[in-house]
Amino acid sequence: MKIKEKIENHVAVLSLSGKMMGGPETTALHDHVRGLVNDGINKVVIDLSGVKWINSSGLGVLMAVMTTLKNSDGMMKLANITEKVVAKLVDKRFPDARTSMNGNYDTFIQELTLKFLNGWY
Repeated sequence: MKIKEKIENHVAVLSLSGKMMGGPETTALHDHVRGLVNDGINKVVIDLSGVKWINSSGLGVLMAVMTTLKNSDGMMKLANITEKVVAKLVDKRFPDARTSMNGNYDTFIQELTLKFLNGWY
């Protein structure tokens, strides 16, 4: 996974590309955000448009990043989230979602993805 950083008006935009599958490159995101917090930047947008796949380890790193930022009175926003990433978030948080939605799971994921893309989160 690669991280590109752009800072505008004291907000860091981190554009990620590749896979978030755990390991050193994924934990590098958390290290990068801790460095930003140490530099006084505690508002971060994570652009996921280049993320091809994410597993539970990748989700764990996003949660760790969010916690680090909240503990510094900051915030994290996700941008350009894909249906694959939304599905993984839902599956991790609500493991029975696929079977309990009576065949409407794919529609739910599509609608939830649109809500994320429109700033609802």
